[in-house]
Amino acid sequence: MNSLELAKTCASAAADAKATEIALYDLRDSSSITDFALVCTATSVPHLRAVLRDVDKLVGERLNLYPVYAERTPPSPLVRP
Repeated sequence: MNSLELAKTCASAAADAKATEIALYDLRDSSSITDFALVCTATSVPHLRAVLRDVDKLVGERLNLYPVYAERTPPSPLVRP
C-alpha cells in the first residue's frame, strides 16, 4: 500500500457515499507533512458525517488502516461565498 492507493481508496469511498465535487490534490512536491489532500462536498452535516464514516469503514476493510484521530463533530458546515 502506498499513499496514492490510500488517497484513491478515500476518494472512491467518498464517491460511494454520494459526496460531490471530489478533488484529489497531489502535494508530494510541495508539502513535507502530507502526500495528498482530498476535498469533497457534502449536502448537510449528517451527510458529512456519513461520508467520514464510510471513508473510515472502506479504508479499514480494504487496506486495514484506521485513523489515529479524526474530528467527528463539525460545529457548522463550511459555507462558500
